[in-house]
Amino acid sequence: MPLPVHDLRRGRLGRLRGAARRRRRAGRGRQRHPRAGAEQPRVRRHRRHGGFVRPVRLPPDEPPAAAGPHPRDRASARHLPALFLRRHLGAGGGQRHPHRAADFRRRRQPRLRAHPRLRPGGNGAAPHRLRPVAPGRAARQRRPRLHRGLPRTAAGVALPPVPFRPLAAASLPGVPFTQQGSIGEAGVEPQIGRPLRRHEDGRLLTGRGRFTDDIALPGQLHAAMVRSPHAHAAIRSIDAATALAMPGVRAVLTGADWIADGLNPIEHDPSPNGGGGDLKFNAPGGGADVFLGRHWPLPPDRARHAGEAVAMAVADSAALAREAAERVAVDWAPLPAVTASEAALAPDAPQLWDEAPGNLCVDSRFGDAAATGAAFARAAHVVSHRFHAQRVTGLPLEPRAAVGDFDAATGRYTLYAGGGGAVRQKKDLVETYGVEPDRVRVVCGDVGGNFGTRNRVFVEFALLPWAARRLGRPVKYLADRTECLVTDYQGRDLVTTLSLALDAEGRFLALRADNICNLGSHAVQFSPLRKGTAMVTGPYAIPAADVRGRGVFSNVPPTNSYRSSGRPEVVYALERLVDMAAAVTGIDPVALRHRNLIAPEIMPYANAQGLVYDTGDFRSGLEAIIRDGDMEGFETRRAESAARGLRRGRGIVAYVETSGGAPLERAELAVDEKGGVALTIGTQSSGQGHETAYAQVCADWLGIPPEAIRTIHGDTDLVSVGGGSHAGRSMRMAGTAIVLCAEALIEKGRRLAAQAMEVAMEDIAFADGAFSVAGTDRRMGWAALAAEFPGELAADVTNRMTQPAFPNGAHLCEAEVDPETGRVAVVRYLAVDDVGRVINPLIVDGQI
Repeated sequence: MPLPVHDLRRGRLGRLRGAARRRRRAGRGRQRHPRAGAEQPRVRRHRRHGGFVRPVRLPPDEPPAAAGPHPRDRASARHLPALFLRRHLGAGGGQRHPHRAADFRRRRQPRLRAHPRLRPGGNGAAPHRLRPVAPGRAARQRRPRLHRGLPRTAAGVALPPVPFRPLAAASLPGVPFTQQGSIGEAGVEPQIGRPLRRHEDGRLLTGRGRFTDDIALPGQLHAAMVRSPHAHAAIRSIDAATALAMPGVRAVLTGADWIADGLNPIEHDPSPNGGGGDLKFNAPGGGADVFLGRHWPLPPDRARHAGEAVAMAVADSAALAREAAERVAVDWAPLPAVTASEAALAPDAPQLWDEAPGNLCVDSRFGDAAATGAAFARAAHVVSHRFHAQRVTGLPLEPRAAVGDFDAATGRYTLYAGGGGAVRQKKDLVETYGVEPDRVRVVCGDVGGNFGTRNRVFVEFALLPWAARRLGRPVKYLADRTECLVTDYQGRDLVTTLSLALDAEGRFLALRADNICNLGSHAVQFSPLRKGTAMVTGPYAIPAADVRGRGVFSNVPPTNSYRSSGRPEVVYALERLVDMAAAVTGIDPVALRHRNLIAPEIMPYANAQGLVYDTGDFRSGLEAIIRDGDMEGFETRRAESAARGLRRGRGIVAYVETSGGAPLERAELAVDEKGGVALTIGTQSSGQGHETAYAQVCADWLGIPPEAIRTIHGDTDLVSVGGGSHAGRSMRMAGTAIVLCAEALIEKGRRLAAQAMEVAMEDIAFADGAFSVAGTDRRMGWAALAAEFPGELAADVTNRMTQPAFPNGAHLCEAEVDPETGRVAVVRYLAVDDVGRVINPLIVDGQI
């Protein structure tokens, strides 16, 4: 159907410039278009009166009901896609309109004349009025959004079936393209490995996504936080009288109110004691009972980092809520603060928690200290250095946002919020509220970026449903960018001190490592420490290691996962140390790495910390760098740079990381009577193309085209089990669950087909999306079988995988530095990554 016509941005008519003004003066008093009769139409297409462009979408193969050339055939429109018409709007709108024969230069009120199909009586709407735009302004002005005015999808409601339409495939070098068949058609080609364009992009790029800020529930109130200006301070008192006296302010809630309602601190469950292949960390002294810091949504006694929320104002509008929050008076007693992890370990450092003496949360050692000491004693070379990966935060494009609701009739809390997994957020909230699981629902729509920082419950996510319960109305919160900078969960901040022992030939003998992770004010996630400690020996065969890992409290926001969490920090440290070792030993850095990489023939390989690499060919990535990186030509390029007054350098790294994360994943498949398949999965997309990639996997096993599959995720009323999306787990965990579920669905289909065709199940074969009786031409497709057994053609599988995978590769970078200005330019880059089986080359190419 054609998109509706929308008003364009209005502009002012400016002064005509230069040549345009001279042409206008020269034409005064002259009849340019003499015509017979009292009134004749003419066409005004001169750009001097504007040039604003208005796109209009038409149905294909349906020409306008007007004489003359189609607008898309005009020269001014030929560069646009065929579905778009380009209309130049100046005085008179660039359209045909009547003028008196005796007064050809008479100016009429400018107006936009719609395409014939959009005119009254032309199966469309009446034209909108338009004010002219000054010359040159059109190119600078923002184009109208074609989606403006379209209805939004209701948040928290399962999406309706997606209309079946082909997914266009992009052309990539070396990848053939063949159009796929229709639903249930025999011989549908394999979908895994095809560069299909992302199915979800059409919805997201036309403004039909369902983000948290799009949610507006009836009677909705708005919340704003009262935040600490101090990194560490005691709360003497909170006076909300002035704020509560403001009309429209409904409540100011504090930590005392939370505790009075019998609620708990947020239970993040960072799993310090391991699981899923992770290392086990203990409390200082070796105990398993690790103190994590009580993470009250609104602390009743003191704030432990700048920006920590200590009260929440709720009002009729967001602006009023912010103003009310500013009028809440908090009597602070500032305390000494410490923000660096090493400083927090000092004997005289300020203490954040009485239960964590010395600010130490966890302290564990791995490896063999005796064997490491012996190797260092006989080493020909030893290199050591301290490295610090600075503190960062993800800052996704979509700010932190949430809406909380409460159903008094059922006693049920509902949270609408973007995150890395609705099931995990529900688990945290169930424990925080102290209620049964069926009394909490979490709905996660489209997510505007994650980077790991959204993988845990924020304090506002716990506060909003509680506030809705107290006030009897939904409550919404949207953070501004400053709040995100200060109070989003953060990442990195890992201090790694390494010492490497080598023999005279450059063989790695042993490694000593000390990892100190700044956990922040509360222990929300141990991933940077766990992963960094487990992977600190990298892809190298190091016979002995003595590795210590410590987690430290300090007066900064809590640390969470962030972009491979822990692995990039130690890869950076180890690869820098290998370059230092190359300089000390005089061995070429590439040769030194290749000499010490784990050989594929000794896989599986257990590193000194106990992590088992089950498979991998780490040498092949480095060898590809050597083969394709033109290593021999580097000195020539360096000389050419020097001749231009620049200095050229080269960096090479070999790496291995681990992916896996939460071990449980569940997939559900259900076929409807039209042959469409609903896939329910527990991961959560935040821009990775899950809907397309999952459809390709499912389509291959079921023998149907991927457009027949729609993905359901993000609603805990529909998704009961799921680990979410983090640690590179989505395709590995969810893809495996989808395959197992598809196989179970095929087996169920064989049983039902045997029943429908009255033969033994052993006589039923499945191929090309259809069930057939062996040796005959009798067959039933998915649609026919689902119509025969309505609601029965479904299957579900819950799968557990604890063994992580180990993506690996090597990178080469050449950069030029201008010694006079300090300008740095990357002039050559080569990346070789073992990504496993490529589901969609287009998506993988974009990610790398």
